[in-house]
Amino acid sequence: GNFFLPALIVMLLMTPVMMAYWFAPILAAWHKLTLGRALFFSIVACWINWRPFLSYGIGLLLVAGIIPGLLLGVLLALFPGAQGFITALITMPMLLAVGPTIYASFYASYRDIFGISEIV
Repeated sequence: GNFFLPALIVMLLMTPVMMAYWFAPILAAWHKLTLGRALFFSIVACWINWRPFLSYGIGLLLVAGIIPGLLLGVLLALFPGAQGFITALITMPMLLAVGPTIYASFYASYRDIFGISEIV
């Protein structure tokens, strides 16, 4: 019961940090920007494109959070004695599928926002 408010506060405080880190490695490596400039331009790029990032976040929440949570809840209700096995059965494939997909989306969003770089 006391989890929602702290989670909301952490999410609100982490949003600018995630915005700064989203494109900063690419901008620093491929465009030879300094650390401060890469972080700044990453925040600006995310801020200008907040609508696609909002839909991306909602989609990610649905695919990686709500649907597996509902599936896990149903399976745990059906098989209450196998909590550890069912949890591992659901979470491990999700981590192996969602993690690389998120990292691949960094490059796709970079290409959409900054275009194809001549430097690379």
